Amino acid sequence: MKALLFSLLTLLPSAAFACDVCGAPATGANFSLIDINNLKFLQFSSTYSNFEHLQDAKDNDGNAVLNDILLRHSIRGSFPLGRNWSGQLEIPVVQSFRSTSGPTSSVQGIGDLKVQFQWQKKRAQSDTLTKVLRVSPFINLPTGKFMQRGTDRTILPIWLQTGTGSWGSGLAAAFIQKRKHVGWSLQATAQAFVSNERAYIPGARTSVRSAVFYAKNLQKISLMPEMALQYDAFAKDAQYDAPLAYTGGERWSLHTGIAISTKQWALQLSVQAPLLQGIPEDQPAARLAGFASLTYFMEK
Repeated sequence: MKALLFSLLTLLPSAAFACDVCGAPATGANFSLIDINNLKFLQFSSTYSNFEHLQDAKDNDGNAVLNDILLRHSIRGSFPLGRNWSGQLEIPVVQSFRSTSGPTSSVQGIGDLKVQFQWQKKRAQSDTLTKVLRVSPFINLPTGKFMQRGTDRTILPIWLQTGTGSWGSGLAAAFIQKRKHVGWSLQATAQAFVSNERAYIPGARTSVRSAVFYAKNLQKISLMPEMALQYDAFAKDAQYDAPLAYTGGERWSLHTGIAISTKQWALQLSVQAPLLQGIPEDQPAARLAGFASLTYFMEK
């Protein structure tokens, strides 16, 4: 139970919701409930993100564009690959909705699959001090559609598509330290893409996140609240080697969450609130976002 408790909220999902990549985890790594001593698990998760158009944006039918809502549901499985190594496969289903003064556009389908390999090392320096280091290379596959049309029959922006149509790769790393009931974690991720068949290249994404958490055992149930500050930066997208002016930007956001677990089950909830956003004027601004996951740890 102590090992599971230590793992619960040390790494909440690093899911920054960028305006130019609405709804997709801005970082390739989705650090969530991973037991240090049990790398076999199955996880179901959902992410909600909301983006508001502040300018006089209109669609091709002349309707005012109000806001975009994205839902991302994922099934993720993990399996051990040997000493300190594990493999993970994530299958996402994406739903996007664009509200206007007229009809609402919506698309849904399988998103871009992610294959991830994780190396981790746990070191107990004393009875009260424990440290963990994680390194995770990953690949995103272009399995999601990226040319679906809205109600006005025009192709929706790439941030409303279920996929990017582009291969992506990246590297995530994390350091976690816990002394008695209190812990601290630092994680960072970098991801880049190649050109898709429309000569469109999603901008590179980077993220840095620092969090503090408190761990508490209550008989057979473990509780762990967490609070984190996250910075995300998004390079401009490009098409035919020309940067697109309405893309890119940066954001600071505050995360708060809690995990509740037993020996084999873990429920995780978190909310993300943007603090500062540096984005182009014609780009929708991120609003409150939420994440929930249910994880089942398999027997060793």
